[in-house]
Amino acid sequence: MESDPAFQGCDNCYEAWIPIWENGTIKYDKHNNAFVYGILSPGTTSGWNWGVLQEGTGVTLDNRYISLDPDRAHKTEDNRMAFLYQEGGACVIHQEAWLTVAAHDPSILPCGSKVMIDEYPGKIFTVTDTGSDVGSRQLDVFVGPMYKSDFEAMFAVPGSTHFSSKVRKVW
Repeated sequence: MESDPAFQGCDNCYEAWIPIWENGTIKYDKHNNAFVYGILSPGTTSGWNWGVLQEGTGVTLDNRYISLDPDRAHKTEDNRMAFLYQEGGACVIHQEAWLTVAAHDPSILPCGSKVMIDEYPGKIFTVTDTGSDVGSRQLDVFVGPMYKSDFEAMFAVPGSTHFSSKVRKVW
């Protein structure tokens, strides 16, 4: 969320012109640079994290979804990747907190596949994103838009975001 206080006061937390692919052309809109590209580790030029570039999608100050171009096909003249105003994910299927997941390999779990995860009994999740950023034997459960501090507080317990669990494809 671009409104997250984490995107204020860091080394690269400033307004920047971000390339957006819209209506067949690239335009530039102002957004917080760290929100889009990630927060730099203090005092470095590396260590990007928490931005749309890493997370795949985000919510702008005017409540629009912004995401990576899933095909990475649209670039600026200087070869910078363009972003889109849409929900993220290779499938562009509506993501719903605690009901949708990202999977690694679309040949195993293609977009729209339904899975059950033993860790969450009684829930059926839909694959709404695929890609190499997800580990090969891993699913990422979409937990919904939230501030970085809220996410860290919710998942501060070791193992709360990474655990082994049986997964079954339902259909």
